[in-house]
Amino acid sequence: IKKEEDLKRQFLQSAGTVLEQSGKKLTPAALEALGSRTGFDLRETMKALESVITHAGDRVMIDEDDVVGIVEKTREDSVFELTHAMVTRNVEKALATYENLLNHGVHHLVILAMIGREIRMMLQAKLLLQTGEFASFTPRMTFNQFRTTVSPRLQMMKDQDRVTKRSLLGQHPYSIYNVFIHANAFSYEALTAYLDTVGAIDSALKSTGKNPDLLIERLLIC
Repeated sequence: IKKEEDLKRQFLQSAGTVLEQSGKKLTPAALEALGSRTGFDLRETMKALESVITHAGDRVMIDEDDVVGIVEKTREDSVFELTHAMVTRNVEKALATYENLLNHGVHHLVILAMIGREIRMMLQAKLLLQTGEFASFTPRMTFNQFRTTVSPRLQMMKDQDRVTKRSLLGQHPYSIYNVFIHANAFSYEALTAYLDTVGAIDSALKSTGKNPDLLIERLLIC
């Protein structure tokens, strides 16, 4: 309990400035809801807070429903955890998240498709970064900094081109921010190699009797 209180105190100290700058306040129930979903891990809780602030709009008070609506674990959240674990080379976390998806009834091919989608998004981000038009981007910037310096240029590109919901520019700014962060950790060659591997596994799962867990787990630990 003491450790949890220490983590909560550390989060509140870090969150104070963000809340003040955004003109928002957290209800006690919203604070507990954040903690129950992130364990008050500072990085994860701050990331969740920024997302909730963005979606709160003009409302000053952020309540429990706001947190539940945005931070609730979904398949998309889980695959984000999965790709984040891959990026940070956290094999234990990647395997645990993969098992959690299976336990929630998500089919192997669906999981593989979601991984492939994230890799394609990262490839799009990598190509955008290689244009040199986003020199202001750094992997250590906050979402608010990204929204101020990078998002306007992305919006211009979106307005100039026909963008589908399946493309990177068709995603929510917070999702794009996370994809940029993840893409920065890989070379273009590494991402294309990952995508080739996903394609090979997909073909193997559909045409052979190979163990799907073995194939996907190899992808997660490579």
